[in-house]
Amino acid sequence: MKDWLAAALIVLVLAFVWKGVGRLGGKDDVLDPEVITNPVYLEMRVNVENADRTLEVVVLIQAANDAECQKYSPKALKMMGMEIEKANSPAVKLKSVACKAELSPSHARLFDNEPGLLTYVSAARGDRSGREIRWIMWGMSAEESEMVCGLVPQLQKNLRGKVTCIHALRS
Repeated sequence: MKDWLAAALIVLVLAFVWKGVGRLGGKDDVLDPEVITNPVYLEMRVNVENADRTLEVVVLIQAANDAECQKYSPKALKMMGMEIEKANSPAVKLKSVACKAELSPSHARLFDNEPGLLTYVSAARGDRSGREIRWIMWGMSAEESEMVCGLVPQLQKNLRGKVTCIHALRS
């Protein structure tokens, strides 16, 4: 299990430190609006598999508009593919990269930093060129989720916006 979880955490960390992942915009008011009013979401899905279970990692990036999302989705696909290859783990597979004009209600709530059934990581925009990012992992135990939350201080060093762990609601 440790190797399996390590592979998943590698994917998460690589997504965090990937230069430019949260800085999609340009250098003017058109490319970097003060408020993003009609966002389109870049969604990257990665599976980490072992004999016992599959972990699905979803990274959601709030782009300013469809043109921005379409411009950066090939770059995201290429970068994630390269990082997964560097991780050299056959258990880690890029599932999809897509631009979405709308999110499911459960994913939309993530951008309000509302707790839900899963623990997830949230990164605020930070400045006009930054973008809101959310990392969600399905298939983890509560203990494993806490391990991911333990990475937040280290991950904060790579992003300008505040990075927080949003804990799942306890039943």
